[in-house]
Amino acid sequence: MVKRHRFVRQLALLWLSGSCALEGLACSSFASENDRAAADLGVEPSLPVSSAWDCTTNTNTEVRDPFVYSEATSLALSIQVIDIFTRSVPPNLKVRACLITDLECERPISADLSADADGIVTVPLAVGVSGFLELTADGVAPEVFVLPGPLSLELVTLLRSRPLILVSTGDAGSTLPIRAQATPDTGILTITVFDCDGKGAAGVRLEVDAQTVPYSIIDGLPILNERTTTSNAVVGFINVMPGVTVVRGYRADTGQIVGRVAVPVRAGWDTLAYMLPEPGLVP
Repeated sequence: MVKRHRFVRQLALLWLSGSCALEGLACSSFASENDRAAADLGVEPSLPVSSAWDCTTNTNTEVRDPFVYSEATSLALSIQVIDIFTRSVPPNLKVRACLITDLECERPISADLSADADGIVTVPLAVGVSGFLELTADGVAPEVFVLPGPLSLELVTLLRSRPLILVSTGDAGSTLPIRAQATPDTGILTITVFDCDGKGAAGVRLEVDAQTVPYSIIDGLPILNERTTTSNAVVGFINVMPGVTVVRGYRADTGQIVGRVAVPVRAGWDTLAYMLPEPGLVP
């Protein structure tokens, strides 16, 4: 638990230092034939990269059930939401919170919330809750954002420092290679990988428990049929069947498993999640 708390503190400091700047549109001559002008979908462009995996061998880490609380302490989560192309607040933006066990959010734990003029949405939650946010707006793909751990003050600080990005479904968004490959009855999953010190983890191969089309962010562009992280620390999967999808991360050089996440996927939705190193995992 101490190691995970250290990770969250360092990751928060990393983002607060301004490493989450967005990049503009770009092209790559070595990408697939589907490459074209596209927005940089890397969650963290040019993340500091290291190879600190010591926390994955610590089997003495305390395990706490995130659904068991002695007291329910209120904690407000504030996030900024923007359209990746317009850099503005998407029209008719609505955000609501859901428990991680409620995949279709049939029993939301917040009302439908709107943003202020700067795109800031404040969601009242309880300390320790594990869940995800639904984000919908006009003209953009609906998104599920999975909280990267039980809610804490450190996590609130971390998330406040970076915007959540929605991608247009209009003419600009439809030219993205991942959109061109997507089918309407499936979802798109994007994972950002971090090491034990809260730095972007390059050289991590991601695998899912389903047949999908992978892509990796290389030089700011999504390149199809690549599944190993680069300095952007981002890998995604297209045409993921709805339900719960398990993603596992392996060090490309040794094959050691370093993290895994189980995330909700919906047809026609994007899912954004983070992979943190998990103590006690073995190859």
